[in-house]
Amino acid sequence: MTLETLLPRLLLYVVLPLWLLAGIGDYLCHRRTRIEVTSGARESWLHVLEYVQVVVPVLAGLYLQINVLVLALMAAFLLAHSATAVRDTSYTAPRRHITVAEQHLHGWLEVLPWSAYAILVVLHWNELSAGQWSLRWREEPLALSQTLPVLASLALAMFAIADELRRTLRAEHRSR
Repeated sequence: MTLETLLPRLLLYVVLPLWLLAGIGDYLCHRRTRIEVTSGARESWLHVLEYVQVVVPVLAGLYLQINVLVLALMAAFLLAHSATAVRDTSYTAPRRHITVAEQHLHGWLEVLPWSAYAILVVLHWNELSAGQWSLRWREEPLALSQTLPVLASLALAMFAIADELRRTLRAEHRSR
């Protein structure tokens, strides 16, 4: 098996499921520590921002031709995500207890997007030397068997984040 066949499988069947499980675990930690009455909607809005900051590079990877510009944009979004994660934790820590388990999950939620990015860089190393700086749709679209699990994972994560935001906004409205 070559790297060109192994690395996409690593992304789809290892990195993505671990990333999804870490996200679900983090959501459950937020529920258990009652985010809606502790750190509230502001933390939840930071989670919405973090979600967008990882969804954009993921969708770009699924639908755009990977080249220097796309990889640079992905890196910029992931750097922004890392900065937002620091802001999220610094805002939250004085307002609610962040358990050891949640801290560990945060580590996975930080490293897995960068792991996916590193795999993409290796897979598209030749495009880096080609120096193509354009946004184009993929010349050969990915198979549905590759895109569907990713889109389903993004949808599941979106529902969890929307639920959390709904709960925090409802609690904020009740407290007024």
